[in-house]
Amino acid sequence: MKKNKSAFTLAEVLVTLVIIGVVAALTVPSVQLYVRDVQYVNSLKKFYANTNQAFKLRMSKDGVTDFRRSAIIESISGTNLNSGNQSRFSNEMRKAFKTIAIFEKGQYGGNKACAYQYESGGTNNDNYTVILADGTIMRLDLTTQPQESALTMTEIRALTGHMKYLLGTIDVDVNGDNPPNKWGLDCYRFVLAQDGMIYPYMGKDYAIFKAGSGWESSQYYWNGSYDECLVEGLSCAARIMHDEWVMTYRSSKKLKSNQ
Repeated sequence: MKKNKSAFTLAEVLVTLVIIGVVAALTVPSVQLYVRDVQYVNSLKKFYANTNQAFKLRMSKDGVTDFRRSAIIESISGTNLNSGNQSRFSNEMRKAFKTIAIFEKGQYGGNKACAYQYESGGTNNDNYTVILADGTIMRLDLTTQPQESALTMTEIRALTGHMKYLLGTIDVDVNGDNPPNKWGLDCYRFVLAQDGMIYPYMGKDYAIFKAGSGWESSQYYWNGSYDECLVEGLSCAARIMHDEWVMTYRSSKKLKSNQ
């Protein structure tokens, strides 16, 4: 007796392929975005760890516990880096970081898309720029006359903060001149404190430094009165770190358009 053999018809195969194609078209872009987001966050985490380690190591070698007394800051000839003798500062930075290139004020011509316009005029593209060995671009705007918190160190610690003096800002593009060059995706902002640590702009430490006990609802906290990360993008490092190193805001229309 012959056994009946079942098989897919050509129509069934074609329908199956169409379904697979539709599912792939819907899911592949999301997977690609997720992979990019993970890459951005991992690069951000690496930069954060390496920078803090470099500054802490330099403080140890200098025999100081206050970064204001480090050779890096003391090499700034003038009140701020952009108006001082940057060649001396460059020598100190090369001792702390593995670099590909260093550009003094206004010399770096790339990465215009990540430039941020300051209230006082000019952009971070005008700042002192360092290209690290892994291609990360770091821009520094530091001063020898830092801002000081109105709180005592005891009061700051009671709020679980760490920053008494703010020595300036450090902006980073974690994948260099490669796109998307957008704040909140591959561009982030930190501030440098007297303990040699960088803290995310508009994160908890920054907000405590600025606002004291009311920091959580202040304009200086990324999620105080509105989610600043989704408006300007400068505080997204703070949100990522708050969310345990996960980029949770990709659903924003603004960020989705900046892939």
